[in-house]
Amino acid sequence: MGWLDYMFDSELRQRGDIERLEYERRRAARAQRRARRGTRKQIETLEGEVEELELVLEAVVKLMIENGNFDSERLRQVMDEVRTLRTAEAESSGDDEEPARPIQAPRPSRKRR
Repeated sequence: MGWLDYMFDSELRQRGDIERLEYERRRAARAQRRARRGTRKQIETLEGEVEELELVLEAVVKLMIENGNFDSERLRQVMDEVRTLRTAEAESSGDDEEPARPIQAPRPSRKRR
């Protein structure tokens, strides 16, 4: 193989490598954009679910207050029991996840109409 053959062959291989890498870069960028769209959609869905749960919780607490069934101290006790159960279940299952953050008792307004 002559010197000229070596030079031109090497240049063609390099050009092929550059084109292949550019193709892979564009493909990875498309995949990343698709993943972001999917993640954004999941976040929007979860935000909607959280808003709905907040509404339900607020309505239940309001009903309990109106019916005279709301006892904030008892609610805190039950929440502590649930928290203890969750922690025990997580420890027994061997989950390496962080424990759920403490549940805070809602502080409903005492205003009645």
